[in-house]
Amino acid sequence: MTKKIKQQKYKPGSINDLKEQLENVENKLRAEMSWFRDEIAPLKNKQRQLLHEIEKLTDG
Repeated sequence: MTKKIKQQKYKPGSINDLKEQLENVENKLRAEMSWFRDEIAPLKNKQRQLLHEIEKLTDG
């Protein structure tokens, strides 16, 4: 199996190369943050539920 090598579109260190690197980093950040939000959602829901139950018991 051969490994695909990404062809450089721009000269390394050029403004266009840096912009492309920045775009890649931003895309990766968006993907990771979306995954993280999905992972912690059940915990946040449980936290809200427990806080609500505590509030009911303390106010009641």
